[in-house]
Amino acid sequence: MVTIYLVRHGETDWNRKLLCQGRIDNLLNNNGKEGAKELGQNILNSNIKIDYILSSPLKRAQETAKIIQQEINNKEQIKIDLNFLEREFGELEGTDVVPLRKLVITPEVNKVKGYEKDNEVGERMLKGLLELEKQYQNSTILIVSHSHAIKCLLQTINKNIYSLQTKLPNMNMSKLHIENGKITVDKLSVFETKTIDPT
Repeated sequence: MVTIYLVRHGETDWNRKLLCQGRIDNLLNNNGKEGAKELGQNILNSNIKIDYILSSPLKRAQETAKIIQQEINNKEQIKIDLNFLEREFGELEGTDVVPLRKLVITPEVNKVKGYEKDNEVGERMLKGLLELEKQYQNSTILIVSHSHAIKCLLQTINKNIYSLQTKLPNMNMSKLHIENGKITVDKLSVFETKTIDPT
């Protein structure tokens, strides 16, 4: 069995301004850096042993992963994995997330130029996790990814429980298990987070 801790990256200025980031490569703001440090300390204080750390290639995810790595004294090199990249929002990138929240749960969103569909994102994330089971048997892995990428994965695992409306604030850490190609969600939120979900 492989245990996965799936983390949404720390806050950026665009999160604070309620703007859709998608593949826009923003850095963490100070609050995001502090949130990553706090999560790292929570992991350390809870005696959760992380064997490997993976990250989306976007800077906000890599920064989050590096800060957590420092806090938990993990010495393994962080692996960058394209499977855990955020959704491509196409023409919606840079727009206000308030109307976007309503649009993304309607079929109309699939008419948006460049928009990566829910099932495409979910299958990409699922593929990434199943590859990890082959490579890192009996390990505990922390992955830093993104709001919509994680939500699409969760609804692919169980659409009766999870959706794009599932609350997933910055620095949320979910616990999953992979065994014999089957992924189950143990906890949606391992620790309580203080920030709101802007997407």
